[in-house]
Amino acid sequence: MTKLAIYDLSYCPITFDFIHFLASARLFFAHKSGDTSFDLLIIASNFRDISPRDKCYSDSQKSWRIHNLLLPIIACSPFVRSFSVLLTRPSTLPPANYLYPPDYNLSSMHSPIYYFGSSIRHLYLSSSSKLHPACFQAPPEAIHHARSLLNCSSKLVLFSPRFSSFEPSRNTNLSLIKPLVGFFENEGFHTCFVHDQEDYGQNSSLNDVFSSSIHLPEASFNIPLRLALFEIANVNIFTPCALMGFAQLSKRLPNLVCFDMYKDANSSHTGTDDDYTNRGGMTTGQTFPYPWSTQNMRFIWEREPPLDLIFSHALSVSKYPRRFK
Repeated sequence: MTKLAIYDLSYCPITFDFIHFLASARLFFAHKSGDTSFDLLIIASNFRDISPRDKCYSDSQKSWRIHNLLLPIIACSPFVRSFSVLLTRPSTLPPANYLYPPDYNLSSMHSPIYYFGSSIRHLYLSSSSKLHPACFQAPPEAIHHARSLLNCSSKLVLFSPRFSSFEPSRNTNLSLIKPLVGFFENEGFHTCFVHDQEDYGQNSSLNDVFSSSIHLPEASFNIPLRLALFEIANVNIFTPCALMGFAQLSKRLPNLVCFDMYKDANSSHTGTDDDYTNRGGMTTGQTFPYPWSTQNMRFIWEREPPLDLIFSHALSVSKYPRRFK
């Protein structure tokens, strides 16, 4: 039985939204065939130019991200049986028993729901099997390398701030991060930062501001290593960004707290209740915003989150055992 998922870069972004597409395809094929594995085709004959993010990237930057973002994500996707990247648009599609997106064709744009978190929610709720959406897993080599970089016998808090020159209104508020670092260090944790991949020099200030912390710039671009660090940390701290989704959809269900969830609406329509519900698939205002949410993954929605609330959630989830099944 042939199952084929198509990620067409004429219509889909070269961003971490790719993880939602892959997780959605896995649920779709499991529902149709009872098996989660599938073949993947990435069509890269040209790049879409729709969103503000699309317009700020050159074609060479987009090509770079095929090799340094999409393909490393596939390396963390054991359910992808095989993949191909086509730089020339095919005239016909390979025969397949099941195709995802189910309404895809080569000549017209398919609905954007297939690369948003809401597609995962829809497929999860519409299937009687209720297969857990978490499916990404760092390769053993990445886990070994992560452990070699850190003293895993010690308690570790991993910060993954958004700190990009693209739409900086969505960036992590470092004035909230600074007291968190001090709190965790006083509680006997090691603190570690993995910087934003889209940074254009701003992240250098993090080394000065958080000089007592560990900084692992290698993991900014080594996606399997980044996922491995999510998995071995006692707690991951996020503000809203796609990396939060990558951690939350890790098969090992790493411990995480995401706070400052509300961000001002901007040209990408990020940060409104409708956006979180209609695109992100989350129930806004809930500590556990997804139907499959686990107790060790908590979301704080207050617009000015009290630090003691962040501390209590983080300490609570840090006590959950790390899973290495």
